[in-house]
Amino acid sequence: MSKGSKTDLVDGRYMVRLDLDSPAGAVDIAAVLLTADGRVRSDADFVFFNNPAASGVQLESDAVVAVDLSALPAEIHRVVITGSTEAQGIRFGAVAGLRVSAVGASQSVSFVPPGLDSETVLQAVALYRRGSGWRLDAIGQGYSAGLAAFATDHGIVVDPEEEPAEVPTQVAAPQSVAPSAPSVDLRKVDVVLTKDSPDRRATIDLRKGDPGYVLTVGLEWDGRGAKYDANGRVTEFGTGDLDVYFFCRNEITGDYVVLSGEKGHQGDITKWPFIHHQGDTRGPGANNLPATEQVTVRPTENGDLLLNVYQSVDNGAGAIDKFGNPRVRVR
Repeated sequence: MSKGSKTDLVDGRYMVRLDLDSPAGAVDIAAVLLTADGRVRSDADFVFFNNPAASGVQLESDAVVAVDLSALPAEIHRVVITGSTEAQGIRFGAVAGLRVSAVGASQSVSFVPPGLDSETVLQAVALYRRGSGWRLDAIGQGYSAGLAAFATDHGIVVDPEEEPAEVPTQVAAPQSVAPSAPSVDLRKVDVVLTKDSPDRRATIDLRKGDPGYVLTVGLEWDGRGAKYDANGRVTEFGTGDLDVYFFCRNEITGDYVVLSGEKGHQGDITKWPFIHHQGDTRGPGANNLPATEQVTVRPTENGDLLLNVYQSVDNGAGAIDKFGNPRVRVR
């Protein structure tokens, strides 16, 4: 496909990917569910790293969104898939080898968005209703005004950036203030823990969040035999597979469940345990990224989430910490 071209969709479910050569993890994928007037029904129709699921749309990783066309509500006419570099503090001109693909059971389409430079948001593709079916529009258009402006243009209420408080020159009489409507927080928190971390402990403050606040928790590794430069950056990925399991226990009922990357055992973020495993890793070095297995977590209740790592005997003998700087990442 090329920018601006359109194609009929023949499958019911598609995995939409934003792949790139470098820098690793530079682009965050997102999806916006739009009605016939081009606006969301509510902020819940914006699927991104702080809200990873809506009806018919599931964030599978930072680079992949799953769209189930049959599960989309009847009033949703268009699903726009976007990418953003804002959380990484760079622009698309610094991203090399960006490409977009949509893969179904029997159909695969892809294209390379051209001419991106100073933009921090990319409108990649749109899946939209056409008669009784669906089509895909290769938009490939940068959006220079930023992610918050893009969201606002589609009816999403975004948290304003915090500004220093001004010192009042006089004391004003107390006034009643109506509570503000809930808004979307576009900030992305990133904490990395290794066995050499000072306290091997980190805290993320969720008090500002609401019941929709989401964490991403998982394990990354560069592979056995990975090579690094003097600054600790990977120059060559290694090999080796690790499987990550998450044990969850309900503090009220005592029930527990084990989540893994296997189909049927990945959990559900919309009901207990409010956790979804994003699937088995593609291995170290795939798309120039470390191997990753992780879950998205909606912390709606108190409880413990225990991450367990299993090394297959097929990978040979050796300690897990030899698999190339294994680290826990929480976002």
